[in-house]
Amino acid sequence: MRNKALNIDVHNAILLASTPLLMVGPFLLAGEAGIGTLAFFLGAILIGIGLAGAGNERMLPLTAQKGLEVTIGVALIGIGLVSAVFDGGAGMTLLLTGFGAALIGLSLITRYTARIG
Repeated sequence: MRNKALNIDVHNAILLASTPLLMVGPFLLAGEAGIGTLAFFLGAILIGIGLAGAGNERMLPLTAQKGLEVTIGVALIGIGLVSAVFDGGAGMTLLLTGFGAALIGLSLITRYTARIG
């Protein structure tokens, strides 16, 4: 079991590598266009958050980054549940709720501290 918290740079790399799946997945699963568009825009916001948190010059405070990521994670879980209610398909529901839960989990294991130096 991992005892150390995840570095913010690794966190941002994971976020930037996995978010395109959120953006393209709903369209590949042939889900509702509205839910797919919403997931695409939330993914675009997540990519912006990941890019703003990368590098030595942070454009976004770390507390704001964590808050936005948890909020988007909760929103994705909610959208996934709405998709299940309106018969968006099991794949769409699993993608959205799974990505939201993974995003919240990633935020929980990340150490949100800036590098020194």
